[in-house]
Amino acid sequence: MKKSYISTLFVLFCLQLDASQVFRFHLISDPSSLDPAKLSTSQSNYFYSTIFEGLFAYDDDKGLIPKGAESCKWLKPKHLRCQLNEDKKWSDASPVTSEHYVNSFRYLIDPNNHARRVDLLFKLKNARKIYSKKLSPKKLGVIARSKFEIDFLFDENDGDFLYKLTTPVLVAFKKLPKKEDWKQVLYNGPYKIDSWNSQKIQLSANPHYDQRKGRPTVEIYFVEDDTTALQLYNSGILSFLRRMPATEIPFYKKTKDFLQLPVARFDYVGFEGDDFSNEDFRKALIHSVNFEEFKVLFHALGRPGCPSMPETYFTKTPCYNFDLNKAKSFLKKVPKEIKEKRIKFYFSTAGGEDIKRAVEWFQHQWKKHLGIKIEAIPVEQKMYIAMLKKGVNSIFRKGIPLDRPSCLAGIENFYSNAPENYLKLSEKDLDLAIDKLRENTEAKNNKKLCTAAVQKLLEKYRYIPLGRIHYSLLVSPKWVNWRLNELNQLDLTDLKYQ
Repeated sequence: MKKSYISTLFVLFCLQLDASQVFRFHLISDPSSLDPAKLSTSQSNYFYSTIFEGLFAYDDDKGLIPKGAESCKWLKPKHLRCQLNEDKKWSDASPVTSEHYVNSFRYLIDPNNHARRVDLLFKLKNARKIYSKKLSPKKLGVIARSKFEIDFLFDENDGDFLYKLTTPVLVAFKKLPKKEDWKQVLYNGPYKIDSWNSQKIQLSANPHYDQRKGRPTVEIYFVEDDTTALQLYNSGILSFLRRMPATEIPFYKKTKDFLQLPVARFDYVGFEGDDFSNEDFRKALIHSVNFEEFKVLFHALGRPGCPSMPETYFTKTPCYNFDLNKAKSFLKKVPKEIKEKRIKFYFSTAGGEDIKRAVEWFQHQWKKHLGIKIEAIPVEQKMYIAMLKKGVNSIFRKGIPLDRPSCLAGIENFYSNAPENYLKLSEKDLDLAIDKLRENTEAKNNKKLCTAAVQKLLEKYRYIPLGRIHYSLLVSPKWVNWRLNELNQLDLTDLKYQ
């Protein structure tokens, strides 16, 4: 038995908690921080957004939902004015004001705080100059006009900005939240922290969030691997299993607990470094992969070879196709020393069992179809990211969760100077296509520009898109009114036990 499984069971049985009154889900690890500058995606989407609230949330069907904001209106292309919801309060009953948002945005743009998602603010007035230490954070184009009114001023058009405001990083805080001082933290979300130890975080209703009574208790456990989490769900300990191994899908597919929800991502297998400077070699690798076989084996609803972003982003989804004859014809043009070299394929251990299986499947495809020798190498997440930033000269697998529902959120990662351009691309035609998407303010043009930009990326033959990703979940049917959107953001505002 896994150590994490045993310790979790021990805590639960000792506390003798009534499972019917507590909604439980898990994270891979104990969140390392409450500081919005230091947040990782899974922590912010499942934990942070439950205790803190920004100006907007996003719903797949309803679109933008006002939260901290009452409304926002573009006065000019580079001038946005937002009225705050004056009923919003902190957990000490004091009002959430415009100054709280201004201070939190200034904190994120301050280069001394090394915010992971500072790029979300770069189009605001003076943002880049502040981040390069040429101006004070007080010069950022976020201004409190009054107690409940904020102006956002921009140096560049930012058609995605309202969507950016749905990300859990861009929230207000009254005082910088610190993990070590969680008992003193003030919250403006539907929940507040009641306790925090090495096994779990317990949340209870924030009494000043709204008028609702009887909001259920929520507990978040720290479970390292998917198999252990599944065992905890089957034991009735977890109420919500946010990710299950693909091998288990056939067994659970017909149960009332099983759900598959599409998420907006840009997951891919990339080719980076001198070993892949030969375009014929890259084309051979790409066209030798039997994408339909992958789809069946992993019970995927989307097909690898096509982008992971929603089909609604495109006029026509651009894809690669499996063509073994074409792959072998490309391989004939490749020098012998390249074909005979043993190639490394790196992947993160944080991806779980399915990522490992997928990497091994690609490894088998290239050995079977082309005789190419591949060595699969798992790497701890922090070390993995450091390697990608430096350059790996290998094949690698990368998942990019979109932080807003737009094509630009995915494709901009391959711009020449993008921090997550791990393919090390510097292509003028691709940059130009992305620039056109960035500058566009007409929603009707988005699909055409998105299709053109992704097609340009495909023409570089530097990556294999992994198709639309669907998360396979198990959720106790007794819990209703939770929402998980395509950005993988969990909303428990209306959670109810029936």
